[in-house]
Amino acid sequence: VLCGVASDVCVMATALEAIDDGATVRVIADACSAQVDSGHARAMTILRGRKPQITVWDTMSELKYRSESVAHTVEAAGQQDVK
Repeated sequence: VLCGVASDVCVMATALEAIDDGATVRVIADACSAQVDSGHARAMTILRGRKPQITVWDTMSELKYRSESVAHTVEAAGQQDVK
């Protein structure tokens, strides 16, 4: 999960290097910024073009994803205890 300033430099470079290394990356667009809005917009467009290795979404989507992941993990752990 990536966020930060200089979305058009640091965030984009980190995301691209991570996928080159085989990682799957989630970039939280509303938690990133650039010196100018157009730079941020261009960076997000470039990153969106790298699906499925890179997912660009917002904070609420990330929190929902994490909440569902935790619920699934807890449910799976509970089912293992029953067996």
